[in-house]
Amino acid sequence: MPWYFFAIMAALLGGLATITQKNVLRKEHAMSYAATLGLANLLLCLPLIFFVDWRGIDLKVFIYLLLISFVAAAAFLLVAKGVRHMEISASSPLFIIGPAITALLAYLILGESFSRWQTLGLGFLILGLYILESHKSAGWLEPFKIIRGNKYIHYIFLALVLYGITGIVDRVVLGYYQLDTLTYIFLIHLFLGINLLAMIFIWHDGFNDLKIGFKQAGWWIVLVSFLTISYRWFQAEAISMAYVGLVIAIKRTESLFSTLVGGEIWQEKNLFHKLMAAGVMILGTVLIVLG
Repeated sequence: MPWYFFAIMAALLGGLATITQKNVLRKEHAMSYAATLGLANLLLCLPLIFFVDWRGIDLKVFIYLLLISFVAAAAFLLVAKGVRHMEISASSPLFIIGPAITALLAYLILGESFSRWQTLGLGFLILGLYILESHKSAGWLEPFKIIRGNKYIHYIFLALVLYGITGIVDRVVLGYYQLDTLTYIFLIHLFLGINLLAMIFIWHDGFNDLKIGFKQAGWWIVLVSFLTISYRWFQAEAISMAYVGLVIAIKRTESLFSTLVGGEIWQEKNLFHKLMAAGVMILGTVLIVLG
């Protein structure tokens, strides 16, 4: 199969996971959701232990995955907090900015070039973000005030920076070290599950919160877990065959799907307006990736 098949499947399943996640977070606390999902992911991935070639794992790879799992756990919790308190049609387009952040990090950390087309793409992303937060009755500075004053937008932006870091490491692990995707999926979900469980025991009520979480949204959590593991596998397969930026760009088109479908399900306002913003931001992402 070509790499873009895996990237498109990751986008479709990611969109379904986002909609299902929002449905759970409408009723459940972000930390409780993150920990219960982390545990569900860990349990669903346990059978993969029989397919892991432990002798083929470089010690550096093991350490890289362990370290980025802390970063990914923090990013996931921030995303859960942001998505819980925002409309899905408002939060989903924000994730399109992810590839731009990854490209900027690659420029700053790895010294990769940033062309004129990529700079233009960054401009389209900023324009799309402006459109997303703009309202006809408000002044032209209002979107900037909304962005500056909304802490949940800040949570998602910070999460995207953290995910940008993990994306670079993923490319190194899956591309340079050629770790097979099943081993990657098993290890990253093992580490993520342990980290998120540690967080709920340290900062919350541990077993009691987990019990409440599974009681309130048990089967929904299992569905999100299945969709999450599936899209991460498809994404990992795509990344192992192509540039991470190109894969992530296609993956982020899930935002159009989740914005449209989720917005219709919960009858959110200004849906066309938000879809237009998402479309502009996707154009910016394409320019960044292909530039």
